[in-house]
Amino acid sequence: NHGTFLSPYVILAAGHSAADTYHTLFDQGITMVPKDFAAGVRVEHPQQLINQNQYGRYANHPALSPASYSLTYHANNGRGVYSFCMCPGGQVVAAASEAGGVVTNGMSAFARDGENANAALLCSVTPEDFGAGDVLAGVEFQRRYERLAFALGGGRYRAPAQTVGDFLDGRASTS
Repeated sequence: NHGTFLSPYVILAAGHSAADTYHTLFDQGITMVPKDFAAGVRVEHPQQLINQNQYGRYANHPALSPASYSLTYHANNGRGVYSFCMCPGGQVVAAASEAGGVVTNGMSAFARDGENANAALLCSVTPEDFGAGDVLAGVEFQRRYERLAFALGGGRYRAPAQTVGDFLDGRASTS
């Protein structure tokens, strides 16, 4: 037991899967304010492509580990777009936290020797995007898109997928 600590302010950084925690705190009258967060997609690509782009002619040298990358962009409208949690030689994994929603994450095994790499590609989201008048509107924004992903994936907890080329051309992928 470490005793009791009193503070006039507490920052709770509960993370992605905490909708029930936020609702419980709200229901108990805890003062809360909405905050910015990020939302996006997982982008998967051949690890060899990343190695080639990073290492050039040394891409297959045995002394080099699988390459990683980091991307950032600041749009004219003030939005930040960036990569996060880049997984060399990794895989996209399911990470749903509520029934009827689809969420993905990425991971790499210790050897990082998988065929593909992946990273989250995120964009900043502000309270103005999801309704600053309701302190829990960000939670509902998240849920809306997780449910949409569930539906687009066929309702069987499969993440919808699309090739980058098809995305850029504005058409659905067929394979």
